[in-house]
Amino acid sequence: RYGPARKTLAGVQEDEPGVRWGDGHKRSELIYGDDVVAALIGLPDRCRNDIVNLGMGDDFSIREFADMICSDTGYDPDRIEYDPDGHVGARTTYLDITKWQRLDPDTPRTPLAEGLTKTITWFRTHWDQIQTCYYDAQP
Repeated sequence: RYGPARKTLAGVQEDEPGVRWGDGHKRSELIYGDDVVAALIGLPDRCRNDIVNLGMGDDFSIREFADMICSDTGYDPDRIEYDPDGHVGARTTYLDITKWQRLDPDTPRTPLAEGLTKTITWFRTHWDQIQTCYYDAQP
């Protein structure tokens, strides 16, 4: 599932502001978990002992991801707070997926909007379990 969406979705579920580290302009790409599983099942038949980047081939800013989630949930995007002093790491994380596309052209890739909708549905369905696992793991 989409890990970076967790804080925004938690804000939606708890009706609280979603706080994100950084200014929201960091760019990244997301890939739907089921697509990773499908690739990991299919790629060993096509290559051995080789590095293959898995990704969607498109990057978006954290603000764009948050806006998509807000649009899908009805959450007010103005309630998302950005902490510019928070650590953000690399300003862009984006993979060259040319090799994956060449080796495995038939594996379906879930479009971002569809994957976010599925993730939001999953998140809402499993909210109680997520809270238990997350908070039980905190020191």
